[in-house]
Amino acid sequence: MKKLNKKPWGKEEVIYDKEGVQIKILTINKGEMTSLHYHKHKEEVITAINDCEVIVGDNTQKFFAGNMILFHPGKVHAFKATDKTAIITETSYGNSEDLIRLEDKYERVRKPGRPKKQSTPGN
Repeated sequence: MKKLNKKPWGKEEVIYDKEGVQIKILTINKGEMTSLHYHKHKEEVITAINDCEVIVGDNTQKFFAGNMILFHPGKVHAFKATDKTAIITETSYGNSEDLIRLEDKYERVRKPGRPKKQSTPGN
């Protein structure tokens, strides 16, 4: 089962979606980024297939190929492809429709506000 969703920053390919578990391959075009967002209930495990940048809260850092990061519900994050197209995988658990955008260069922000700042990256 595959489903391709075009996004303004690239595309996401849903390769598994069953019983509250979803696996996606996200392709972020060079110079683009996902929205800065969080999830109310969904937990995500992200793996970098090639190097990109990850924004966690107010911090931006390199996210190297092969590295993994866990985002618990409420953790603010985004991904950016700087010098080349970035590919990451996302395995998520929970409601796939609970995304809350905080900032978005494509003007898709729906709800203002930001959850309480958390100090541990990836949680």
